[in-house]
Amino acid sequence: MNNIYKTKLHRILLNCLYGLAAAFFIALITEFVLKNTLLAAVVFLAVLAAYAWLVIIGNIISIEVSDSTLTVKQGKTSTTFNRDEISLRAEIITQVPRSGGMAISTSCFLYITQNGGQEKKVDCELLGRYQFEKMLEDLNIGDSVTKIEKEQDKSN
Repeated sequence: MNNIYKTKLHRILLNCLYGLAAAFFIALITEFVLKNTLLAAVVFLAVLAAYAWLVIIGNIISIEVSDSTLTVKQGKTSTTFNRDEISLRAEIITQVPRSGGMAISTSCFLYITQNGGQEKKVDCELLGRYQFEKMLEDLNIGDSVTKIEKEQDKSN
């Protein structure tokens, strides 16, 4: 068994939309408060660039699962773990509106603890929930995942 789980394009595009919305909102506030269109445009570009760098590029992930190792490549770093020397747990957090309906967003986290070491938290949101759950099955921890459903106001 040697499976590779990579960042999905639709997750990147969705995060690009979130970044555009955040940059537009902050630039709009800047324009409203300072009455300076040029400064608002600079703020828009700066927020968009920071969002792309910190949230998208910094979190592009690839996880390779084999019978004996788990390799996590995130950003420019790559870490290989011997599966016999680590313990794993996972958490899926789904936010839904208070009024019910479809999920607003889902966060997926993998926690890797080396024997006697610190726990490393891996943000797997860019893999997407389906691919994340498939990976957990390959790691044999699919049934022991903590699933949290949080209600969120529509006003937030």
